[in-house]
Amino acid sequence: MCLGHGDQTSFRHELASTLLAVSRFSDAKWKVEAISRTKKLLENDRDPHLSSWLAYRDSSVMRMSGMPRESEYALQTFLRDVALSSPEELDISRRFNAQRGELIISFCENLIRQGELNEAKAELMEWMPLGREASTLETITLRARDTTLGKILRYQGLFREAFGLLEGVLRDSLLDDYFEGTGWYHVLLSGVADPYCELGQPADAEKLLQQELNPMRENRTQNSPTGRRLQVSLAETYLQRSMYAEAASLLTDLQRELSSSGFPDYKAHVNSFHIWVSLARISHRKSEWVEAISCWRHALRVLDRIKLNAGFNAGLVRCSP
Repeated sequence: MCLGHGDQTSFRHELASTLLAVSRFSDAKWKVEAISRTKKLLENDRDPHLSSWLAYRDSSVMRMSGMPRESEYALQTFLRDVALSSPEELDISRRFNAQRGELIISFCENLIRQGELNEAKAELMEWMPLGREASTLETITLRARDTTLGKILRYQGLFREAFGLLEGVLRDSLLDDYFEGTGWYHVLLSGVADPYCELGQPADAEKLLQQELNPMRENRTQNSPTGRRLQVSLAETYLQRSMYAEAASLLTDLQRELSSSGFPDYKAHVNSFHIWVSLARISHRKSEWVEAISCWRHALRVLDRIKLNAGFNAGLVRCSP
C-alpha cells in the first residue's frame, strides 16, 4: 500500500520493523539473516528508533552467538553515531527512550559476562522513564532492567535482595495482559524461582513454574528457548528436595531435545551447560562417580564451544570431579 502511494520510506520502515520483531524467533541462522536484511533496508537511514532497535537486536544476536566483541562493537557504533547527531535529528520520545533502555540492558549483559557486576549495576540504574508515569514501552523496559538487576544481585550472593526485587516485578507484571507469556516474563519467572531455591523454598518455586509450564505443555510450546530455561529451573526444585529420578528424567529429555534442535544458539548452549551440571550433581549425590565425571566433561565441552573455558564456571567444573 505504501509503495502504491509512493511512500517508499514508510514501507521500508514497516518492513524493517517486522524483520526486527521476528528476529527474536526461530534459530540463530534466521536471526542473523533477519538482522542482515534490516541493515540493508536501513542503510543511510537515520530514523532514531529503528537505528536504536537494530543496534539492540544486532548486539543481542551477536552476544547469543558467542561473539562478545562484535556485540560490543554494534553498541559502540550506534552510540558514536548518536553522539555525532544534532539535537534536531534525535527524536527523544518515550519510544526512543524505551529503546535506549534496551540498549543499556544489552550493554550491561556484556558487562555481566565479563564479571563487571558493579559497573553493570551502575549503568542500569542510570536509565529511567522520561515522565513521572512510564509509557507501556518504558514499563516493559523498566521490568527488563529490574530483572537484569535481580540477576546481578543473585550473582553477588544477595539472594534475599534479588528475591524481593524480582517478586515485586512479577507481582506488578500480573496486572498487564501485554507482559504475560512473553520471553521476558519467562526469564522473570526463572529469576524468581532460582532465589526461591537458594532461600530453601523449592516447593514454592515449583508451584510458580508449573503454573506457566502446564499451559505451555498443552500448547506444545514448552521447548522454546525460554520454556527450556523454565524446565531447567523446575529440575532444580526437584534436585533441592532429593527427587533425583524426577530431576534426571526431565533433564535427560531436555538434553535430548537440545541435541536434535539443529543449530543451537548461545542460549541453547547455556541451557545445555546447566543441564549437564545438574546431571553431574545428581550423580555425585548418588555416589555414581563415573557418570558424574562424564557429565562434568560434557559441561566443560559446552563451555569450550561458547568460548567460556577460561572463566569462573570452567574453573568450578574442573575442580568438581
